[in-house]
Amino acid sequence: MKVENQTAIELSNEELDVVAGGTDVFTDVTQYQSEILVVGQKAESAAGGSSAAANIARQKINAKAAHLIGLAS
Repeated sequence: MKVENQTAIELSNEELDVVAGGTDVFTDVTQYQSEILVVGQKAESAAGGSSAAANIARQKINAKAAHLIGLAS
C-alpha cells in the first residue's frame, strides 16, 4: 500500500477544537413518588347478629427519568 500524501497540514484553532473534541455533558434526572392510602372499617352489634367489615387499599406510583448526553465543541 502506497501513501500518496505525506505533506504536513497546518490546522486552524477552530479545526483543532473540532478534532480535539470539546466538552461532554451528561445529565441524569430521576423522580419517584409513592402514595399509599389504607382504610379499614368494622361494625358489630350484639344480641345474636350483625357484623360488617371493609378494607380499602390504594397505591399511586409516579416515576420519571431523563438522560441527556451532549457534545459541545
